[in-house]
Amino acid sequence: MTNVETSQPQAISAFWRRARPGCRRLVASRNGAKLSITPVRIIVGYPAGGSADLHARLMGQWLTQRLKQQFVVENRPGASGNIGTEAVVRSQPDGYTLLLAATADAVNASLYANMSFNFVRDIAQS
Repeated sequence: MTNVETSQPQAISAFWRRARPGCRRLVASRNGAKLSITPVRIIVGYPAGGSADLHARLMGQWLTQRLKQQFVVENRPGASGNIGTEAVVRSQPDGYTLLLAATADAVNASLYANMSFNFVRDIAQS
């Protein structure tokens, strides 16, 4: 069994630990509780107009309509998505900042030796 296979369940549960506060607020709003007016940011590490941006905007629009919570797409292009990923790593883990992750995020972890974050440790297990 490889390292990736053993860490995948841990990464999934860590993702939910980080997203849980935001999910609880969204579920509460569906049940009639008052929701914060703070918009949820979807950070995209690629330029506007590309496929990742289009995907994030469609997803954000759908989530806004379904959950009655504003979702805003922020493009932070550069360094093969590392600038956007670092913005999410540095944000508060309050459920109001999401990352549109791509395959490049996994590849970047093996390509760049001097990144200021570790994708698996800081994103998947936050």
